[in-house]
Amino acid sequence: MKVKHPTTLYIIGNGFDLHHKLDTWYSTFGLFLRDNHSDIYDYFLKYFGFPDLDEDDPESLKDPLWSQFEANLATLDIEEVLDEHAEYSANPGSDDFSDGDWDTIAVYVSQIRDDLTIKMLDLFKEFILKVEYPDESNLRF
Repeated sequence: MKVKHPTTLYIIGNGFDLHHKLDTWYSTFGLFLRDNHSDIYDYFLKYFGFPDLDEDDPESLKDPLWSQFEANLATLDIEEVLDEHAEYSANPGSDDFSDGDWDTIAVYVSQIRDDLTIKMLDLFKEFILKVEYPDESNLRF
């Protein structure tokens, strides 16, 4: 009987990647965003309170907000988002008001929502696909 060996390896959860020396830390993802997609990185600093990362400061890379990235996504400061875009709120008393103004702030907030969900998922995939694999001779099984 011939045994068929799988051609795909599925790596699931909790540090398997880090154990095998893959640089998949959330802080590394943050540096990737900072260097390649600063608009999304800036959202994390402004709307979640994440600290600015500095690869020359190892302590900034260990900050709990970055190391517990998934949990901290629940801390979105919606008040900050709304305050920053308050100028787009409809003002029926304004001489320049038109019916199109009613939904203007919603358009801006929706764009931020899409950037922090759909776009971020795409960027995370982009980041993962760029992870450099260590030399096979150094892998531990």
